[in-house]
Amino acid sequence: MRGLANDPESIGNARKIHSTIITSEQIHRRGAAWALTQVPASENIYVSLDIDVLDPSVAPGTGTIEPDGLSFAELDELLRGVAAKGRLVGLDVVEVTPYRDPSGRTAQTAVRLIVDLLAAAFP
Repeated sequence: MRGLANDPESIGNARKIHSTIITSEQIHRRGAAWALTQVPASENIYVSLDIDVLDPSVAPGTGTIEPDGLSFAELDELLRGVAAKGRLVGLDVVEVTPYRDPSGRTAQTAVRLIVDLLAAAFP
């Protein structure tokens, strides 16, 4: 979680259903390897990736840009690590907005993350 949209009510609702909240600030300070230790192993894993978790310098083509997002390396390490936690049964990537990124790098980055996750999940 990161950003101004993560108000106390949203965080409280997530905690009510026993969600573990890991912030981008924690990942910046402690690293992706630490964050992965907070993710329990599971029989089945579904990954839902909102591309605006990345810093806008990496992925400007999204609906909600905000500075200090994850780097490509941080997110790539997280996704590859999650693949080792169980059997990947599905994934989605949301908020890639090509018209906000004429260079195409946001879509290209999203595709690379998908490929790396699939390669880790199905070696």
